[in-house]
Amino acid sequence: MGKRFQVLDWPAVRDALRRNPDAETRGNINNALNAFLGTQPDRTSRMFQNIATSQDFPEGDLPMAAQFQKLSFYDDGWEQIFTVRDYTNSDRPGFEIFTGQDGLTFEVVPEGQKAKVYAMSGTKDTVYFEKIGGGLGWTGEALDDQDYWTLDNTIVAFRNKWYAARAETAYALIEALASGYNITWQAAVPTSLASTDANYTAIRDINTINKAGYEILNAVKDSGYGITPSTPVVLLYPLALAARIRRALTVQNWGLSGEFPGVQFNVIPIPTLSLTSTTSYYVALPGNKLVWGDRMNLTVFDEFDPASYSYVKYGWGRYGGAIGDSNQLRRCATS
Repeated sequence: MGKRFQVLDWPAVRDALRRNPDAETRGNINNALNAFLGTQPDRTSRMFQNIATSQDFPEGDLPMAAQFQKLSFYDDGWEQIFTVRDYTNSDRPGFEIFTGQDGLTFEVVPEGQKAKVYAMSGTKDTVYFEKIGGGLGWTGEALDDQDYWTLDNTIVAFRNKWYAARAETAYALIEALASGYNITWQAAVPTSLASTDANYTAIRDINTINKAGYEILNAVKDSGYGITPSTPVVLLYPLALAARIRRALTVQNWGLSGEFPGVQFNVIPIPTLSLTSTTSYYVALPGNKLVWGDRMNLTVFDEFDPASYSYVKYGWGRYGGAIGDSNQLRRCATS
């Protein structure tokens, strides 16, 4: 791996292909490339774009002061809701979400008698991994002419696009929640509170969050998740609602309607720009049957086309996710 570039030591790649462009050489290059593609970008690389300096280019390269790398936006807030499992070493086409049916009871056992033994039973749902693919290509001239920065930039953007598509799939799963799990914007307390009151919107939002938290925990209390009234819930909200959500989570309306202590649940707020609607948000009990599985990281397979003097990289990966228990989620209205 080169120091000047994010992906590969491109001058070394060019020299290796010129000296010995056999299957082993190409395989070694692909292994190094796949090691980069299979590693999720860190937060810093997504917050700051890359600026090139003169040290980033070999001698003889075309003059260039700086280059701005445009990356597809994505965020990983959804990973706070799903349990993300690594199945890259698995040989299965999917994973199973098991629903146990215990029916267990404890009862007095007469002296000399044995306690009853209960057999495990239940149902299971299978989530299959989907195959996702895309292509990446460049001409031989890019290596010949030492256009290394463009090569490096292109592959970084390719990896970023993969993780952006993965995130879009996860957010689409969340937004596909059935309308039966919607929470309407709850009334203010007291009901006589005027809509012009400075705390009117915040109180209604507080009541909505409280209702969502209560409905979730009450609905799953017998599901074996080991929850308590203090179990944390995630509040996933569009960034457009940041001011409202922050106010609802911090306001203390003492003296306005008696002792009104605000949000009653242990809430973890997660902002995002990836929800399609900016007029609603989600409260979720994370983990349990909200499961995501990565079967194959982004992996490239290559070929050289002598007719066009170009290299083609085919990127493939597999993943899948499921909401195995919709009771773990509520969609909350803001009006």
